[in-house]
Amino acid sequence: MKQSIKTYLDISEELENASYPFEELIDDDQELNEIELEKFNKINSLIKENDDNFSNYILHNTLPEGYQEESERISQYITASHQYLYKLDEALNDLTDNISEGNFSDIDMESIIDESGTVNGREQKKIEEFLNRENIHTKAFRG
Repeated sequence: MKQSIKTYLDISEELENASYPFEELIDDDQELNEIELEKFNKINSLIKENDDNFSNYILHNTLPEGYQEESERISQYITASHQYLYKLDEALNDLTDNISEGNFSDIDMESIIDESGTVNGREQKKIEEFLNRENIHTKAFRG
């Protein structure tokens, strides 16, 4: 289970890092060309797939004692942190359905920001404490 958590978090971190250059362009109201949009969509698709796979894994398997609650906390936290990317991807797809390149000045970024309250310092600290206690070293949490 330790390896599954590590793999999930490491892949999540790598995919998030791959999305940053596109997010920065969008935040600066710069247009993405068709190739950049395709890459950004692919990254977001992989992020969602990673989140779904981990969620299904912990839902359909018997986990070692002490891992069920913490694995669910990790899954909920990471998935909630990705809501911004999911919503941004949806907005981009809606916007680009009618044009070949994305002009993001029409996107209301405030409406896309995470409102779940799941992503906060208190939850992050709980996750980091669990990872440290279980000696799980990831790229995502350096606790």
